Amino acid sequence: MKSVDTDIVETYSLFMDSQPPSRPTRAPSADSARLARALGKREGFESLEQETFINLIRAYEALAEPFARLFKSHRISLPLYNILRILRGHQEVAERGLAIQKIGEQMLTREPDMTRLIDRLEKAGLAERCRCPEDRRVVRVGITDKGLDLLAHLDEPVRTTHCETMAHYSEPELTTLNTLLARARPEVSES
Repeated sequence: MKSVDTDIVETYSLFMDSQPPSRPTRAPSADSARLARALGKREGFESLEQETFINLIRAYEALAEPFARLFKSHRISLPLYNILRILRGHQEVAERGLAIQKIGEQMLTREPDMTRLIDRLEKAGLAERCRCPEDRRVVRVGITDKGLDLLAHLDEPVRTTHCETMAHYSEPELTTLNTLLARARPEVSES
């Protein structure tokens, strides 16, 4: 009869065998040490993968901040701006608007409460809802003239902000960065 301790050791061994192989230990770079200090870590990162993941999150926050300021000055958020862009993009094709589910599928980030976001756009007069006559359960959302005007007003500042936030990269660096980031997305890495 096995003891409990033997079962734990065997389970741990199976778990460890199923883990991806570890990378050789490396000396932390100056960037790695700077990030660890910024996060208040006393020791380095557990793995290169952990450091990379944390760097991606910190980079996103830094890159998104100028957009957040721009949109806040117009009383919208990045998700609201994203919805307006989706609606404008489908305006010609979907004359009666786009189903909320379709909007959710095309969002840059997953938003748990699309209804609340649509409520905010509707309250601001930037979008309007209508029920689908063929299926009253389906709610369609369309962009209003006020929403189109806001996007037209934001088009140039958004383009400028994209250029400013990426100005420190060369074109080959941006191409490489895009390739690497695309590989991190499941829908790209599986194809």
